[in-house]
Amino acid sequence: MPLVMMIHGCRETANEFERGTRMNAIAAREGFAVLYPDQATFANIRRCWNWFEPNTAAGHGECAILLEMINRARDEMAVDVTRVCVAGMSSGGALAGLLAYHHPEVFAAAAVHSGLPPMMPPSAAAAISAMEKGVKVDAEALADAYWNTHEVLPPALLVLHGDEDARVTERNATSLVRLWERLYESAPLARELDRETRDVPADEHARSYTRTDLLRDGRIVIRGVRIHGLAHAWSGGDAELPFNDARGPDASAMIWRFFERQVRQVE
Repeated sequence: MPLVMMIHGCRETANEFERGTRMNAIAAREGFAVLYPDQATFANIRRCWNWFEPNTAAGHGECAILLEMINRARDEMAVDVTRVCVAGMSSGGALAGLLAYHHPEVFAAAAVHSGLPPMMPPSAAAAISAMEKGVKVDAEALADAYWNTHEVLPPALLVLHGDEDARVTERNATSLVRLWERLYESAPLARELDRETRDVPADEHARSYTRTDLLRDGRIVIRGVRIHGLAHAWSGGDAELPFNDARGPDASAMIWRFFERQVRQVE
């Protein structure tokens, strides 16, 4: 079955993230497995993932720990290795992006909710500034580094962010989408991606949002979702838990709809 790794944010536990996102209910209905890594307080007192630590930012450190969890899951159950995906919130979203950038051979797709793109150079001090002002992404340099290391296209990417997020500025979502666009457009024999934008109006259950799709040969490879009026919270989550907003759109459902169409090509 497909495997989705769900990475919680700061001041959350894996159990709270599971309850808040309700991803297990979707998994039971749709037939995929979910893996919830849990950050240790000795690694970060606020239970943040250390995406800004140089070793992790280089694709090692906590990235390596989570990759080993995926390997263990593959050893213990029947996982479709072409349909392994990763999603995360806030610091977990930043880590999900790093996993997808550094280990594209593992993941079919990634989803980053209220997260941040890779930093050059990474540091704890730079992370605080990045949350407030946005990461200054050198997309050209990151794309060059990617294609000097990898021979496969990056995983498909879904980015969700609220435009009222005062904790992690929405500029980070814009930078991450632009980075991924550059990764695809700098691939060998690549062409400019096609772009489609749609404004989805609000209803009694959900906020309005703007969805921008970038397509390669008719296939959506990057989707950016700007949710109007959402602060730093999981859209459509269980509001009895911190960092969840009950009003939709339902981010968990949106993520699975994006993931279910993605299959990693295996040589």
